[in-house]
Amino acid sequence: MSKRLELTEALKQKIRLASGNEDLDFNLIAAYEAVAASTRPITQSRTAYDGSVMSEAFLSEMATYLETNSVPILIMHEGYMLPSGKVFHSAVLDAEVGHKDLNALFYIESDSAEAKKIDLGIIDEVSVGALPEHAFCSECDFDYMKPENEMSFYFRECDNGHALGEDGAHLRLTKLSSWKELSLVGKGASDKPKIVGSAKQRLGKERYQSLAASNMSANGIEMAYLLCSATLPEINDDEGTDMNLLEVTQQVSSLSADKAKLEVKFEGAELALEASKVEVASLLAKVAALELKQADAVETEVAKELATLKLTVEGEKPLHDFFNAQLKLAAVAAELELKDEMSIEEKIALMQNAQVKLAAIPRGALSNEPNAAQANLSKVAMLTRNSAFQTN
Repeated sequence: MSKRLELTEALKQKIRLASGNEDLDFNLIAAYEAVAASTRPITQSRTAYDGSVMSEAFLSEMATYLETNSVPILIMHEGYMLPSGKVFHSAVLDAEVGHKDLNALFYIESDSAEAKKIDLGIIDEVSVGALPEHAFCSECDFDYMKPENEMSFYFRECDNGHALGEDGAHLRLTKLSSWKELSLVGKGASDKPKIVGSAKQRLGKERYQSLAASNMSANGIEMAYLLCSATLPEINDDEGTDMNLLEVTQQVSSLSADKAKLEVKFEGAELALEASKVEVASLLAKVAALELKQADAVETEVAKELATLKLTVEGEKPLHDFFNAQLKLAAVAAELELKDEMSIEEKIALMQNAQVKLAAIPRGALSNEPNAAQANLSKVAMLTRNSAFQTN
């Protein structure tokens, strides 16, 4: 059990504070120390995070997260399962020249399967899951984490033409958004995140605990709490073939890129549709203008026809007046009734009847009726005036 920390009173007090329980049974607890993250490049081949670097400030910001937030211990990043333990302390420490380590102290159940595997060296690596607020291009200040740069993250190329993974371009992770968890894994995101043995323990030693209480590290630097990054565990498929979750994530990333391309095409189609709508609206406006022009032309033509008809009617009025006068004379001569309101058909029929009746009267014929002398004189005069209606 050389990897288990000796639970000094200083460590117990930290565990009490992290758990919120003053009456813990420390016989049920096994505590360990791990190098959780570092400023070394992250290894996640074929992903956007391959070669990413967390700055020292990035690691330091993670530390203060523990002051107000709980960081659980998970197994293989399986967030749907209940935690197996909890991180209760972390700090940024010196590593080899040019790098810093983020060491973390955590505890789990002393008789759990995970504790036994750690003690036997079966489990000896950890991986952190966290989200940075900024992911700058190492070659410029382009921030992949800005909402408007989401497409650039999918395609792994900034607006200045720097492609991640090419010519040394990588992400610079700064400012913590959230620290989700610390996982026990089969393989971490780099070669250093490990659960350390007694000889390499630093935070768990009395000397470091005393320095931490004074807010100083062994090298005179300020103690800080942990910020972490994600790693990808291995899983097993239904046929028993080993399958690395990294490959699955890469497939998801590829599908996401395809989805992004489709979204770009869709946006292009939407723009084309909008342009088509504008063109259709323009055509409809032209049709409306032509219809209005056509309506004006029809109205003008109708007006011309009406004017022509008016002239025709006005030109035929003398003829109509003459016909009406002759009809009146014929009706009187034939002793037929001429009504005030008659259609042209009725007038023609009346004229024809008058002609028939007048034609039946012999030329020069006089009435033999009593007292007909005056009537005969009138008839003679009328026949003379209407000689056009007499026959042989």
